[in-house]
Parts: sequence; C-alpha cells; structure tokens
Amino acid sequence: MGKEVFEKLMNLIGSMGGAVTFLSVESHAKGLLATETVEYTAEEMEKLMHLAEENNVVVSFVPFCANDGMLSYKRAEGRIGIRIGMSFDEYVYNIAHELAHYFLHYDKGDIITSEKNDEYEKQADRGARMLLAALSVGQKGGAAE
Repeated sequence: MGKEVFEKLMNLIGSMGGAVTFLSVESHAKGLLATETVEYTAEEMEKLMHLAEENNVVVSFVPFCANDGMLSYKRAEGRIGIRIGMSFDEYVYNIAHELAHYFLHYDKGDIITSEKNDEYEKQADRGARMLLAALSVGQKGGAAE
C-alpha cells in the first residue's frame, strides 16, 4: 500500500517536468548536514495529516525523551509518534520524515537496529523533502514555475 503512494508521488513530481525545488531543512538525523530552516504552512500540515489518514497511519503527539519521531506498525496500521514540545516547523518536517519511512521502509523490519539505519535515515530525509516539495507546489518555496 505505502509503496504505491510513493510511486504516485514520484509520478506527480515527474509530471512537473523535474522542476521540483527540494527544500533545505534542519535535520536531527545522524550524519546529515542542514543548510537552513524552512517555514511550513498550516496547509502543508493539513495535507500531511490527510495523507497519513488515507494510508491508515495514526499520528499522535507524545512525550518522547530521546526521539523527535518514531514509526511503528500495529495490526496493519501505521502509528507515528511525534515528540511534544517542538516548533510547528519541526512537527511538519518530522511527520513528513516518518511518513517517508512508512512509504519507503514498511517492508524492512526493524530499521532502528539495522546496520543500514544511517542509510534509511538519509533516505527518509530525502523522501520528506520530496514529499514536502510536492505538497508545496504553488506555495512559496514549492516547485519552480
């Protein structure tokens, strides 16, 4: 299910003629360099929440101590936990990051303890940027016209 949605996202980006401008985002993922902070809109948050709902993914805000976000699967339902106490922009980005894990890594098992964890985190960061760029089409910072 998640893979088909990601393929639709890729097709959407391709139909734009490859003119998507990827957003630079502060990332707390290991090994990634960030260049600037991006400000997101309520519309982008709403679109992310609808995307999660359409894919049977529940998003909850929880008092994590060590993680900004985490994805788990329970009985054919994805669950994303997002740490309480972050900025709005961090909420938006972390939801996109965890959704990217959902679409890209749903069949990989426990990615946290995997020896490929760093690679999976980088993939999720790139996927989050792609997802947010696609959701931002027509908005400031979205696809080039």
